[in-house]
Amino acid sequence: MQTVNIPWAIWYNDGKFPLAFPDSWDLTVAEMKGGPEIGDEGIRRALAEPIGAPPLRELARGRRDACILVDDISRPTPAYRLLPYVLEELALGGLDEDRVIVISATGTHRPFDRQAWLKKIGPELTARLDIRSHNPCENLEFYGTSSQGAPIWINRDFAHADLRIGMGMIMPRGTLFGGGSKIVLPGVCGRETVAFHHNYVPG
Repeated sequence: MQTVNIPWAIWYNDGKFPLAFPDSWDLTVAEMKGGPEIGDEGIRRALAEPIGAPPLRELARGRRDACILVDDISRPTPAYRLLPYVLEELALGGLDEDRVIVISATGTHRPFDRQAWLKKIGPELTARLDIRSHNPCENLEFYGTSSQGAPIWINRDFAHADLRIGMGMIMPRGTLFGGGSKIVLPGVCGRETVAFHHNYVPG
């Protein structure tokens, strides 16, 4: 038998799961390579000196509150590692964490339970922050219809926040790339909006 070790529980540890295949199979293993490890100081520097945008501390100045989106538990973004530095940047701009909510941008996937929060942002932040899980059927606000005919329903807590931040990753996924703007659509949109987006075929 041939064994291939695949990433497992990649949202909170580096464990591997062995998969066995018959020796007669011709296997090709495609291994994604990330960038170099930049360390804690590198994360701080990246947030303090972003490309093409003001630092978060500047965006936070004078804001009433903020909402931070973290991506679904099936995505490998290490939010437990990044979130403390995002909160640090916001505090430097005068926006303390008691005026910050964190929403799991799950789209139409199952909402986060406590175990998912512990894996995604760690036990300390789970206990300390105002955390909420998106529901594609409740707590939505309607913003009209797009030029393509999409009904635009967005999570009310996210829509009403004075400063909105998405924290996720970009990675190959099937024939498309996952992440980026998808943390908003489908991440925190209503079921009707998500269904239209997933089924839309330009004429």
